[in-house]
Amino acid sequence: MKHMKILVFLQGTLIMHKSAISKTREQIIRQVKDQGESVRDFHAYVPIGSAVEKLKNWAKQGAKVIYLSALTEGKKARGYAQIVERAAPDIFIKPEIKRKIKSIAIKEFGGIDHLPDDLSELSKYEN
Repeated sequence: MKHMKILVFLQGTLIMHKSAISKTREQIIRQVKDQGESVRDFHAYVPIGSAVEKLKNWAKQGAKVIYLSALTEGKKARGYAQIVERAAPDIFIKPEIKRKIKSIAIKEFGGIDHLPDDLSELSKYEN
C-alpha cells in the first residue's frame, strides 16, 4: 500500500470549532446551523477524536495525506468535484465522489477514529 494518496475533507471530518468540545454530534450540527460563537473562528479549530494520531499512522505506512478545506482557494471557481478529480486520490474521506476513487462516508463531526489504522484495511473498508 505504499504511495497511497488519501484526500480528507477538514471541516467536520478532522476538525471542528472549539465550542464543539464535549458536545454531542447533534449539538455540534445545531451550533453550525446556528453559526454559534466559534464556528467562524477557524484559527481556533480543534481535532476531532484521535484524528491526528490516525493520520500520522497512515503517513508512517507511506500514505500521502492531502487536505481539502471549505476555505480552499479556487473552490468557488472549480467546485469540489473538480478539485478532487485533479488531486486524483486513491481514497477520499467525504461522501459524494465514487468512480475510480474510493469514497468513505462518515458522519459529520463523528471523526475518523473508527476507520482502520492499517492502509490495506482502509482501502477495503466498506460503509
